[in-house]
Amino acid sequence: RRARIGLADRIFARVGASYGSVSLYNATANGADALSMSTVKAYISGASSVVSGALDVHTFAASYATANIDRPTASVSLANIAVAVLLANAGGTYEAYIDSTGARHDGLTASTIRVGVGHNTVASATTGPLGGTGVSVSGVSVNVNQANATATANASAYIKGSGRVAATTGDLRVQVNGRARAVAGVLEDTVTVSLLNIAASGTNATVSVAQKAYFDTAGTVDIAGAILIRANFNATDAGAFATSGTPSGSGGVSLSLVSGTATTAFATSTLANSAYIQGNGTVTAAGDVIINAISVTQAIATVNKPFSAALAQVTILYAKSYVQDNVSAYITGMTVQSGGKVDVIAKADAKAHATSAAAGTASLFSGAAGSVAAQIGSSANRQSVQAYIGADAHVTAAGNIKVEANSTGDAKARMTQGFNISGVTITASRVPTYSYYRTSAQIGADAVVTSTGGSIT
Repeated sequence: RRARIGLADRIFARVGASYGSVSLYNATANGADALSMSTVKAYISGASSVVSGALDVHTFAASYATANIDRPTASVSLANIAVAVLLANAGGTYEAYIDSTGARHDGLTASTIRVGVGHNTVASATTGPLGGTGVSVSGVSVNVNQANATATANASAYIKGSGRVAATTGDLRVQVNGRARAVAGVLEDTVTVSLLNIAASGTNATVSVAQKAYFDTAGTVDIAGAILIRANFNATDAGAFATSGTPSGSGGVSLSLVSGTATTAFATSTLANSAYIQGNGTVTAAGDVIINAISVTQAIATVNKPFSAALAQVTILYAKSYVQDNVSAYITGMTVQSGGKVDVIAKADAKAHATSAAAGTASLFSGAAGSVAAQIGSSANRQSVQAYIGADAHVTAAGNIKVEANSTGDAKARMTQGFNISGVTITASRVPTYSYYRTSAQIGADAVVTSTGGSIT
């Protein structure tokens, strides 16, 4: 949606959601896709206006995609039901901004100004527990029940341009608040199900988000109160969650041995989150100038252990979780003057947990393995948290000036017992964790940074 300012002082844009499912009954090949993608904008461009009250330019966006298998409502035999492939993909591009380019006279003036984006993206896919082999889904031979959930978002709240933006009595707030959740799992039956042969299951949950709150101006920003620039991605229930393996309640079954097919769970979360002031203009605030980028991310991958000693045949079990963030807060190029304090703070808290049952095999099959890996960052793309004032910036504050980068991480890989059965051997097990971090707080050597009444840290 698009909105342009007239006489109103509130510009809001909203967007909705989409769902999909597939029946469990009388099927030989099941596939269901649920897609929800959107572009949502609220903005002011080139306006020269005086707003007597508060000016609020805001985007609220929610994108939901759900692909599930319908649950059975009575006792039913599923021995001849084939595999299912489900895809849920939710995402969008969300913006709220003021572009001062072309504004004349005193530019855009209001008592207080808020530019913000609030976005929530959720993808959920649930597959299995189904059986059958060699089934063609969309022309591809599939022997694994698959649930794929992907949540993506690109969100920006900003002020840009070469004109003037002013708040005459209060604060200027530029803020992004984001949440994204991807859940991929295996159906947990609530009725008695006779499952003589369950195909292996593969679940993939992926969260990929880029968001930023910023000024990028060659003009002037004059604020009677404080300036608050915040990029928050810190909902504690957000993240990527993948669960695979034999569901509880389906005792006395076996996982199919189909060409060494693996039962897997992969959870991946990547985030780029930034808050900053850049350009070659001038920013003046009578109060504080606060620039914060705050992130909390997690990826949880689980392969459930078998629930019965009748599981005489188990192929490969593998769970992997991966988190990689780029979080930054900075000032570069600009002249910034504050009548209070200046804070430039970047914080990230990352969690990668992976849990898998130990795999085993009877003498009928060789090469079974149980592996689990938890990873934060990589050698090529580290978990990066940076806060800085660039070498070409001029920052003056009446109070304290603080530049801080804070990074915490929790990587755990765990293998559970699995099951006990005579003659079972485990041919390979790996339980590694990997962590690669880069954390820095700095003031450029040629930056001009002055606190007239406080300290610089």
